Amino acid sequence: MRNRRTVFLIIGISFIVLTSLADTLYRDWSYANDIADFGLADYLPSITGTVAAVFTLLGISKDLKQKTISNAVAGVVGCVIYEIVQPFLGTGVFDWQDLVAVIFTGAVCSYVLTLGLGMSGNTQERQHSLLRQRINMKKLYRYLIAFALLIAAISSYSFGNQTGLFVFIILGFAFEAAFWFGLFPVRKRK
Repeated sequence: MRNRRTVFLIIGISFIVLTSLADTLYRDWSYANDIADFGLADYLPSITGTVAAVFTLLGISKDLKQKTISNAVAGVVGCVIYEIVQPFLGTGVFDWQDLVAVIFTGAVCSYVLTLGLGMSGNTQERQHSLLRQRINMKKLYRYLIAFALLIAAISSYSFGNQTGLFVFIILGFAFEAAFWFGLFPVRKRK
């Protein structure tokens, strides 16, 4: 459990850094250069902030085995409340896209945790062997890496489209190809 908590904490801290970068550097750069990123600059901090909240909360949780999903849902509820009260706190404005992004990201995080940790089923099914835990953590890593590749592809396409640098279009294609091949791996036939 300690190893899993450490991994969750590292993921959470990494997404805190990504949230900060998305909120300051990427958003400012996107607005300054009139980048057409399909609104990503507006709701990307909500997405990465939700992932950061969920995994940081899981990383500092003491009862990870029994309360993984409930802690993840608590993190999402906290993010939803924050999105709603931002105008009253003076930290931002209320935006429906941000609220939808938080709820969608929270649902995806909960689903990935359910798949990755094998939390579905009864109590006996929850107690896996070490090998099964490793396989499920590999699924979790695969989904998180796929998410990062998708964000990188969209960002590369957007930057290449606005600046006219074809190398970023190719880079976006490479990220997208890695996303699709990672999502649907080629299986060897026996």
